[in-house]
Amino acid sequence: MKKRKPVKAMCLIFLCFMMVAVGTINSAAYIECDGKLNLYEWDEYEQTVLFDHGGASGNAYHSLVVKHKYIDSDRRVYLGISMEILSDKFNGNPEDAFNEIYISFNNSSEIILCSDMTSDFNEDEFYLDFGYSADSFGGCTYEVECVLKELEYDNILVMNIQLADHNGDTSQIYQIKIKSEELKEEESVSEAESIKEAEKESKKAEKEKTTKKATCTTKVKTTKPKETTTEFVTAVITEPYEEYSKVIEKNNRSTIIIGVACVVSSVAAMCAVLFKKEKKS
Repeated sequence: MKKRKPVKAMCLIFLCFMMVAVGTINSAAYIECDGKLNLYEWDEYEQTVLFDHGGASGNAYHSLVVKHKYIDSDRRVYLGISMEILSDKFNGNPEDAFNEIYISFNNSSEIILCSDMTSDFNEDEFYLDFGYSADSFGGCTYEVECVLKELEYDNILVMNIQLADHNGDTSQIYQIKIKSEELKEEESVSEAESIKEAEKESKKAEKEKTTKKATCTTKVKTTKPKETTTEFVTAVITEPYEEYSKVIEKNNRSTIIIGVACVVSSVAAMCAVLFKKEKKS
């Protein structure tokens, strides 16, 4: 029995470790809205710069940047809003500069958030949690967690946002389209497939181009017919033909005359011999 106590102790330690780990994972899935935009919490979230350093805002603020994430599975939206006031537009400590933000989604009612940590919104439409912080350099941030209760929604939320400074002067209304995580995954897969298909078509076209080029540049071997010299030979033979014929004809006549003369001479000689024999007898 004494040997089993260490085993039980190890099991308890392991169970405690697992409970702490699970609790840490669950808590990491949500943002603590304390008004401080922790880089570890907001690192992978999308960001939209509405205006920044010199952009026309219409009030004392010269920058407005919004980080956002839409978890459609539990109808939850996270917003990290950063802005900065112009030092010459506020007399006093910038940390004390009052401001308000007006937010709405699709066709919803308006959510009003104030730097004094007060808010105004329709509780039948939203559950809301937010935090605010400011520094002495004129910068301030809001962290907002908003759950859409009865609001009709889709894979894309159209958010309208407007900023008011300490004098009540408002900026123009800016619009941000916030996509759900599911839609972004679908688009990512679709984009990857499109790129893959484009690469496939490009390789196919390149292959066809190479094949066509190879076909066009292939030389067909042809045998050049041998030139005939018939005309030349004929010309050589027929060109002196008349003179040649005359010479042959003249030679033939001479031969015939000589031959006839020889025959006549022979016959005459034979006749003379026979005539002498007959005379002796």
